[in-house]
Amino acid sequence: ENSTAMAHGARFHACFLLLCIFRSSQGCSWPTVASENEILGDTSVEIFRSDGKSQLSFFGKVAGFGPCPVDEAVGVSHELVVAKSKDGGSETDACKELAPAKSSALFVMRGTCNFVNKTLYAEKAGASAVLVGNEGTDQQELFLMSCPQELAGSCANITIPAVMLSPNDTAALQHSLAAAPPGVTFTTRIVARPRPLLDPSSAVLWAIAVCTVIAASFVSSAKERRGAKGSRAGGSQTDPNEIPVQEIGMLHAVGFIFAASGALVLLFFFIRSVIFFMLILYCFAGVSAFTALAFGPLQSALPSLAAQVNVPCMGKVERSGLVAFVIGTTMAVTWYFNRHEVWAWPIQDVFSVSLCIHILSLLRFPDAKVSATLLCLALFYDIFWVFLSPLLFSENIMIGVATGDGHHYNSTSPPPPPSDMIPMLLVVPKMRDWAGGVTLLGLGDVVLPGLVVSYALRVDLARRGTWMGGYFVLLCFGYGVGLAMAIIASVLMRMGQPALLYLVPCTLIPLFSLAWVRGEVEEVWSGSAKAQGLAADLGDPEADFGNVEAGLESPESALAGQPEEQHQRLLDKGE
Repeated sequence: ENSTAMAHGARFHACFLLLCIFRSSQGCSWPTVASENEILGDTSVEIFRSDGKSQLSFFGKVAGFGPCPVDEAVGVSHELVVAKSKDGGSETDACKELAPAKSSALFVMRGTCNFVNKTLYAEKAGASAVLVGNEGTDQQELFLMSCPQELAGSCANITIPAVMLSPNDTAALQHSLAAAPPGVTFTTRIVARPRPLLDPSSAVLWAIAVCTVIAASFVSSAKERRGAKGSRAGGSQTDPNEIPVQEIGMLHAVGFIFAASGALVLLFFFIRSVIFFMLILYCFAGVSAFTALAFGPLQSALPSLAAQVNVPCMGKVERSGLVAFVIGTTMAVTWYFNRHEVWAWPIQDVFSVSLCIHILSLLRFPDAKVSATLLCLALFYDIFWVFLSPLLFSENIMIGVATGDGHHYNSTSPPPPPSDMIPMLLVVPKMRDWAGGVTLLGLGDVVLPGLVVSYALRVDLARRGTWMGGYFVLLCFGYGVGLAMAIIASVLMRMGQPALLYLVPCTLIPLFSLAWVRGEVEEVWSGSAKAQGLAADLGDPEADFGNVEAGLESPESALAGQPEEQHQRLLDKGE
């Protein structure tokens, strides 16, 4: 309750998605959301008079026992009556048997006995819901009505919702009830507080992810773009500072999935112990990636930064790299100590985008065979750990790691909410949601499909010397469509979606469909399209690695049977 609204909202978002799949037998478990140390109401309560002269609308806090209020679309109205004891007394605290209240919502006052007993008496009287009036010095006070441990068995059997009203709303309702003339009745409608169907933050997150994939593809294909430019100019261009890349083989692809699964299980059990180590690691990785990407643009914008300076323990370092490192370190320190603040998310996104681009510039697929294998395995990985792991482990491992909640070692006493989530995310705060929170996307949903998109760009450059009108544009479009489908599906189904469930088919199907139309399936599948394109279009001697296997004659063997004079003329002409 003392955490910031940002942290509460993030946990609310993740936990709410999980609760849509697995209902708790102990009652409604909507997380408590606070803003400026005040608990926000999660239930909408509307009060109507039969004469239509007035209407009241409140936001209350549902109890931790009993069912959650239904959605607005299926909510129905019930008669509202003040609780009366069965023996005819005037008590309204519902601490003893009540007069029959068939299908009515009972208004009871706080005090004398615990909230569970009040709800049990109301349920026994036939009530459909309970509104608990609160009296206190803080007029906006709301708190969670929880279930005492000794009454856990009774709480599990409660079938009607109980909602707490603030002292200010309680006084307004009491005044309206007292002021009503004889014969006037009241009805109430108790539903879940409405939330926007689609928050604008989803569109912002979509744009960041798509732009990151496009930018990373161009950065990863820098060598091929220089080669295409050099070929058109009649020469070749090289970069002496180019960083070697690592091609992902089939063994890497399979091993990655097993390693990721093992790491996920370990994090599930120890996430609370290692989360701060992961935050520090993320800062170091973010600074490194940001420095690697920023020093080039800085040097281009300010040529004076190309000069080198001596740095202790590092030797000679270009000024542009030093400036980028200082900027990155400043951002990392600022983010770490202010990561729970609402304004800190752009720094995290800068680091996350830098990591994605840097990773994609260092890793690449050699062919579509490896890319299809890795993406299909990653798709199964997502489906298994999101949907199937609860059936095997009784807990959702993926959600537990993503939210930082981890494993509950003591099932009777849940641990306090985690203070942090894993930071390897793209994050955009929700803009129109009363509960606050953030829209999230894991970096794996950017990097893995991005590897395929960047491969498509390299194929286009190798075969045609341009990125336009080929595989790259089609796969960028497919990635954008797949991510949009994942976002829409999560809204319509009200549950978290494995983004790869949509991204994998939306990238692989266009890739192989276009290859089939062009008759290039075998070349794209085996990677020979890249080599043949380089040999034919760019004149790269290293790309023509298949001449011997293909039975092509070498220049020396082609001249072997020619007369000496013709031989010399051919050599003079460079043929």
